[in-house]
Amino acid sequence: MSCKGCALSVAIGLAPGDSTGAENLLNMKADDIKKYLVYPSDRENAKFIVNHSFEPLTLGHLVVQPVKCQKSSSQIHDLDPQETQRLFTVVQASSKALQELLNPPRIYFWSFNEQSNGNNWHLHVHVAPRFTSLRGSGWLYFLDNAPKKPVSVDKDKIEGLVVQLREKMSRIVANYFASE
Repeated sequence: MSCKGCALSVAIGLAPGDSTGAENLLNMKADDIKKYLVYPSDRENAKFIVNHSFEPLTLGHLVVQPVKCQKSSSQIHDLDPQETQRLFTVVQASSKALQELLNPPRIYFWSFNEQSNGNNWHLHVHVAPRFTSLRGSGWLYFLDNAPKKPVSVDKDKIEGLVVQLREKMSRIVANYFASE
């Protein structure tokens, strides 16, 4: 197992596999991995995973990925139009929850989906709040001057935020998908 999204999926029971492999890749025990899971609360009907990044640029740096993508998709064009709409509805809900809880001046989202160090990557979208420390004169500042390594974010703060995000995300997503 070389993909962190797949490791998360195994660790939380959405995919079959060896949780020891997931723990080794993420360098965490399965119970700690689960603390980063924001969405879904209903794993039986899960179509998306939202988790706080294991290597955050800032507090609130989320990763959104369709469950299906962990099996077959690496690019947005691999999704059918309905899946794409649902993906970005969850991205929008993630952004709304972050805005309500953290009130940053801006929220960024991006998707590179490049292979790195031989790891197998699947489609995922990053959603992250901008704070004063990340401000610059242009939008590229965020990417060009982002830390080369993950920022040290207090795990207690992450866990506290994740608890709040779970409640917000469940409510927001339920409202967004109520008409389906």
